[in-house]
Amino acid sequence: MPRRVQYVNLPYDEDERQGSYINYEVEASELAGDDIGHTEWWIDAVPPDNPTQPPNVDQKYLSRAQRARVRNGQVRNRRERFRNRVYLPHVGGDVYKIMCNQRGERGNDDLEVDEVITYRKLFYTVHLMNDACETEFNAVKDQMEAAVDEGYVELENVTTDRTRVDEAHTRSTNALTHLYNRRPRLSDRPFHLRVVILNDIYERKTRNFNAAGISGASHTYTPTTSGGEVFHLQNNGIVWVRARINGTGPWRDVTRYATQNTDVSVTVRLTGDDSHARTRRAIADGGTVNLRFRLKVRDSYNGHSIGNFVCVRIRDDTGATRNRNGVLKTLVHEVGHGCQQAVRRERLYNANGIATGRETNALWHTDNRGGRGNHCSHNCTLVNVGSRQEYRANAGSVPCVMIFYGVNTVVDGKFCPTCLPRVRRANMNSANMRRRSWHRY
Repeated sequence: MPRRVQYVNLPYDEDERQGSYINYEVEASELAGDDIGHTEWWIDAVPPDNPTQPPNVDQKYLSRAQRARVRNGQVRNRRERFRNRVYLPHVGGDVYKIMCNQRGERGNDDLEVDEVITYRKLFYTVHLMNDACETEFNAVKDQMEAAVDEGYVELENVTTDRTRVDEAHTRSTNALTHLYNRRPRLSDRPFHLRVVILNDIYERKTRNFNAAGISGASHTYTPTTSGGEVFHLQNNGIVWVRARINGTGPWRDVTRYATQNTDVSVTVRLTGDDSHARTRRAIADGGTVNLRFRLKVRDSYNGHSIGNFVCVRIRDDTGATRNRNGVLKTLVHEVGHGCQQAVRRERLYNANGIATGRETNALWHTDNRGGRGNHCSHNCTLVNVGSRQEYRANAGSVPCVMIFYGVNTVVDGKFCPTCLPRVRRANMNSANMRRRSWHRY
């Protein structure tokens, strides 16, 4: 008997094999024996076919109502037919055999009514900003779908189209609604993900920067953090510039002597007629000048997700095309958030399906770059980076795709052994997806 794939998160549709339950009908002629008045029904869990297939989800993560069960353990003959319903758990990758026999004959010529594997399905529409975005997305699309499929979540690409505009840098908003038409609404809500692939995305920020020990006629400064991260300037990005002579004394405003060079740098004139008199005299006397800048910068990042919306950039801070493994990692990471990862804790149940407490995920972490986050520290160590801390991959190891910050790490776009089972256990039914705002965009 071929194994039936049942999409347990979607609304019931018999023809599409959707729904958290399946209706069955067995004819009396299919069973051994004559004049059968009652049948007995039960469910057998099917062990893995091979070492790579995981076993069914441990019952300790499922309440009594969430576990696989038949509606009626015994069914009466009605016009030589026996009708029953089987309820399936919300998890993915569980395999069951639906069994039936004449009452009292269990174990003797049992009828295998069906064999079912539970799956979840999510739909997605992708908006591509240009040909380069299309090329990069198509290069990683299959790997993205395969990574999520390992958690028994099937991604179905419904529509692919262009964004309404093509822009070199996109200012961050929750769902970038200026890039696509929101009418007509996405089909199959709240199970439909909207994905935007764009050149670059940034937040507008105002930051302070410093330069010390300057003795030349002018100084050109490129805004960079202590960790080496480069920022690009917004238009009219100079808020103010101040100078201090020989590292002592008051800070003096020298904004009028500063010029913005496109979006890359700021040049401050320190000597010559068009400069501040005190900086001019200090450098002439062999002194130095310290500078402090307050600049409006574009703080670019790789992507984000909110509700049923995901965006990913294809270009790095220099404008070059990102490494495809990085694009893949960001795409799976943001879709992973949509699949409720990383999980901080889960409910636990006893053998009777009664709640007993919660299991805490030791790899779920917080950090002070971006605040409290649903991220994973698998194969990572918390290190100091300037004034902040980050989880960085251990030497020679591969972190989880749900790592918070992927600088200098190699991520293959896959979930770690801690997060992948949690993807399987994620409840993606309509109520839960709506709670996570999957009906919004």
